[in-house]
Amino acid sequence: MGSRKYYFLILLLVPILISVSLVDEAFAPYHKQPQQPMSVSTDKISYNFGDFLTINGQGAESYSISIIILSPSGEEITELSTFKTSAGEFSTIWIIPSGIEKGMYTIEARDSTQTAQTTFSLGKLEVKPQPEQSESKAAISEWIKNNAKWWSEGLIGDSDFVSGIQYLMKEKVIDIPDLPEQASETAQEHVPDWIRNNAGWWAEGLISEEDFLNGIKYLVEQGIIKV
Repeated sequence: MGSRKYYFLILLLVPILISVSLVDEAFAPYHKQPQQPMSVSTDKISYNFGDFLTINGQGAESYSISIIILSPSGEEITELSTFKTSAGEFSTIWIIPSGIEKGMYTIEARDSTQTAQTTFSLGKLEVKPQPEQSESKAAISEWIKNNAKWWSEGLIGDSDFVSGIQYLMKEKVIDIPDLPEQASETAQEHVPDWIRNNAGWWAEGLISEEDFLNGIKYLVEQGIIKV
């Protein structure tokens, strides 16, 4: 009789054990899926000063992601914050400021458990002359207007804007007829606020190109821009 009881007990347990095993196998993919490693990339490999650099990534685990920009010498330039989507993707934009060193930069994306890296090159500013405009006294490219807007908003400094305009005038990308005489030894260094305001208004189309160029002429006359 004892052996019969054991026999029936085994018959009852075998189907239960098989069922548990099948359930574990069926649900295993859902709680043992491998985590995709975090990655980060940029929309281009080479940039110039004033460019918009788009940073994209995927595979983040935590909601908040820190983006660290490192210079060619390893110095931290800035830290950005962004957030992942439900799919683990993230994206942000950085406007490259003037005055930082040229070379190969590193981008580090960090969440609570992972770090991913990519690189980009900050190269030499390339000036491309625009076609001559028949109804204007000066040929000014669209990116100069962008620089004027960023300067008026404080995204680039006085010296960056002035040196950029000065270079473009020497290269004849900006050609202003009837320039006033250069200032004497006592040249100003401060750019008046009204010229900064003019730059912003011109960038937004609120004043004419001629009004903006009058401000540039004033900078030449005061010795702030040297041509």
